[in-house]
Amino acid sequence: MAYKIEFIESSDLVRVEFSGDATLDDRISVIHKICLDFCNATIAKTKILIDVRLITKLMTENEQKIVGTYVASREELKKAKVAIIATPEQLIHQTAIDTSAQLGHRIQLFSTENQALIWLNS
Repeated sequence: MAYKIEFIESSDLVRVEFSGDATLDDRISVIHKICLDFCNATIAKTKILIDVRLITKLMTENEQKIVGTYVASREELKKAKVAIIATPEQLIHQTAIDTSAQLGHRIQLFSTENQALIWLNS
């Protein structure tokens, strides 16, 4: 699994791009890395843009619930806004998003980067 994490300082944006096969462990590891390296629960909200359009392995329904619950459990992400960009074929990611949102996080799914950035910056 390949991924790239980039912090765009001028906009307080953490941009993550996945490609190839991304296992449950890979995704949890990336979330953990974002929390350790880029987020602080005591500062203003962090904006996180996660692009999963190039992922070739979709998560199962159960894996999505695990990821959503893990995201919601991270104190560092309580003030964050998270935008996920996926292709229409990848809408299975909706379960992870719904699980995290139900647990109190601001997270949305988008089909274009432009839509995601507009929401993140609103």
